[in-house]
Amino acid sequence: MPTRRDLNIGMLAALAAPLVAAKSAKAQVQGFQMLSGDIAGGFTDLVEAAVPPGRGGMIATVVQQGRIVASVARGNASIEMGVPVDLNTSFHIASCSKHVVAMALGMLIDQGAIGLDDPVRRYLPDLPDYGTPINVGHIIHHTSGLREQWTLTSISGFREGDNILQEDVVDLIYRQRGINTPPGAAYAYNNSGYSLQAELVKKLSGMSLREFSRRFMFEPLGMTDTYWRDDVEEVTPNRALSYVVGGGAKKRYLALNFATYGATGLNTTMADFAKWDRAFYPGSIFSDKLLALANTSGKLNDGTATGYGFGCNITARHGYRAITHAGADSGFRSIFTRFPDIGVTVLVLCNDWGLNFTGVSDGIIDYLLANSKPPLDSLRPVVPAALTAAQRRAWAGRYRSADGTTFDLLPAGTEDLNFQLQGQVLPTLPLSSSEALLTLANFRLTFNWQGATVKSANFRGVEFTKLVPQATISAASLVGTYWSPDITLPLTLTQRDGQLFVRLGKYPPLVLTPFDVNVYWGLDAGLLRANGDGSISFSGHGVADLRFTRIAV
Repeated sequence: MPTRRDLNIGMLAALAAPLVAAKSAKAQVQGFQMLSGDIAGGFTDLVEAAVPPGRGGMIATVVQQGRIVASVARGNASIEMGVPVDLNTSFHIASCSKHVVAMALGMLIDQGAIGLDDPVRRYLPDLPDYGTPINVGHIIHHTSGLREQWTLTSISGFREGDNILQEDVVDLIYRQRGINTPPGAAYAYNNSGYSLQAELVKKLSGMSLREFSRRFMFEPLGMTDTYWRDDVEEVTPNRALSYVVGGGAKKRYLALNFATYGATGLNTTMADFAKWDRAFYPGSIFSDKLLALANTSGKLNDGTATGYGFGCNITARHGYRAITHAGADSGFRSIFTRFPDIGVTVLVLCNDWGLNFTGVSDGIIDYLLANSKPPLDSLRPVVPAALTAAQRRAWAGRYRSADGTTFDLLPAGTEDLNFQLQGQVLPTLPLSSSEALLTLANFRLTFNWQGATVKSANFRGVEFTKLVPQATISAASLVGTYWSPDITLPLTLTQRDGQLFVRLGKYPPLVLTPFDVNVYWGLDAGLLRANGDGSISFSGHGVADLRFTRIAV
């Protein structure tokens, strides 16, 4: 299944350490000096450690008050052609795009064209009525309860590398007869709401998101090499390609062929990305009112702050208020961390799935604000081990700690496993048959084997016992073709040699494995539950209880 998960890496940082309370803005400004001297010389070794020869590329940049004060680039925009990364290399920046579409919509909010409390259906009537209205604030702050668009495209038969258009994604969002949670009840990172923001900008302004952004944001800032990629066939000068290194160090081109925008889809250069940072200080294109609103956390219905603003996580580092977000699509990786009270921003862009971009970003921040740096060995990329199918099956399943916390390791495609904990999903990188790296958070899992069976796993010093699958409904009783009006294609369950398989669109048959009572896993890192009435329900990342009815045996 597709691996184009666009993840909220900023929220995952909460698993690593508690937030540090920020000082007052006045104290921060007085206590921080303008950066000067050879700043790049202080973190060149971090980038060099993270990017070995022959790999994709990375560029790390420090901006202060809208001015680039240091930038280090290493590696290749194109491995095949030997073209190096530089300030003018065009990168797809994945979920860092969210900050941009939210500010475009924010400009319309600032002008009074729409309000945070307005129902989205008032402007986009094709969105179903779910009883309680989903308002604009819900889709900005990830509290809408909408089903996740990338999981919907996966179980609709779209594969990694397929051309997926904005119309495909929006049509799937509008098809959904249900949502995961009532609006405002829970925070759940969600790309669907950000695609709808692009649709709102188009509806309210009478122009495409690409045109609106160009006229009212990019041109005023002098950003001549930034655009929303709404045409999959468009040729972009200096565009970086997307890479991944698989088992045995084999390099692969990881195609990024979708033309969706809002949740993702912005292409920019580091030179332009630095100019974008100027917009977040007084006197630029955004009003003081909008800047304050964008950097204010959303809240749940019960008043709990989510820690998420307008396409950004609101947190703190070394006592300073920090506005941050990261993105990951195919081989592209991006992260920005802005310290608005001291006028410093750290930006990192790369085009290689296995490069430690978050480690480099964290290392530069530690160097600038705490005069410390991580060990260089911790930044070096690792070569994934090639697991056998039996080893992957042995790893997969549900694990539970003594305090009742659980995480799942579930298949994503024919070779990968996804780690799921507390609503967050991370791809795993096998280091050996007994160890895996959670690539976007730099955590490790170690597995304890007993013969050919995994008995437990250790995660961040806590032992998790692997649960033994319970007896499930017989595979033979589930064979048939199933249909849901929420999805564009039927799925077929077949039985062969005592095993249950699922067939979806152009994908080869995927084996389904018993997981719990009446539950099998194996479809896009999700679970299929037999409901006992001739129907099955799918639950996966960002999608809960999507029901399929059997239409043929």
